[in-house]
Amino acid sequence: MNEFEQKVFDAIKATYTKPEWITLPQVRVGTGYARVYGGDRIIDALTINMYPGNNYRTVAIEIKKSMSDLTSDISDPLKHAAIRFYSDEFYYLFEESFYQKHKQTIYQDVLSKAHAGIMLVRQNRVIIEHKEFHPQLKSPWPFGFICSLLRKTLAEVQCE
Repeated sequence: MNEFEQKVFDAIKATYTKPEWITLPQVRVGTGYARVYGGDRIIDALTINMYPGNNYRTVAIEIKKSMSDLTSDISDPLKHAAIRFYSDEFYYLFEESFYQKHKQTIYQDVLSKAHAGIMLVRQNRVIIEHKEFHPQLKSPWPFGFICSLLRKTLAEVQCE
């Protein structure tokens, strides 16, 4: 994880706090189909509400810092299909200054083409600029995806 991603991830963890939330960086979603679909699928951050009363709400976050990265992402609709299937909400996250500079293009691309929400990093916290407005029913997680999450969680615990 580079310095920019670490800063953003720290802002996500400061917003989605323990013990209610667990946040995992760089979660592999592909669960063994890398050769079939052209490579591993990784979501930058996956935040899971651990309380049953909140229906184990899951928020998937893809961090973007360049227009070319965003355009590439949006042009490949299958890239995040699996994580959208297993999460309640999906967001593209930008630093506020970058978002303000490219607001018109980002707004149009993310909301109309990708049907995702927009999050911003503001003062070391994450705020929702535009909530995802296409909620869907979350599918049960397959065993391979659960194992991927457990491997990532164990790796995070060992680093702390």
